[in-house]
Amino acid sequence: MTSVTSLNVPSAASTAARHASQAAPSSAGAELAKYESQLSDWVHCASSKTSEGKAKIAEITDKIESIKAQVKRAEDARLPTPTQQAADAAAKAPQRQLRLDQLGTWLDAKA
Repeated sequence: MTSVTSLNVPSAASTAARHASQAAPSSAGAELAKYESQLSDWVHCASSKTSEGKAKIAEITDKIESIKAQVKRAEDARLPTPTQQAADAAAKAPQRQLRLDQLGTWLDAKA
């Protein structure tokens, strides 16, 4: 008597749910432009050489870098990882019915 085990290879789950990407705040571009304008004003004014001016320039620069980092993280979250790309490819591949023969070899169930 031949023993055969069947295995149904499932397709990968939809990646749409897994890719709940975090979008950058819609106002990030406007906020970035505002701080860059302020930075330009402070850098080009006479008080930029004072300790107060230098502190304000450093504060605005930190805010700009923080916004840029947030935008980069949001963009990176939207890019699929190699694992996600493989799962997407597997989801698009046709589903195959496999069976295990007596020697432990997986064969197409239809063969």
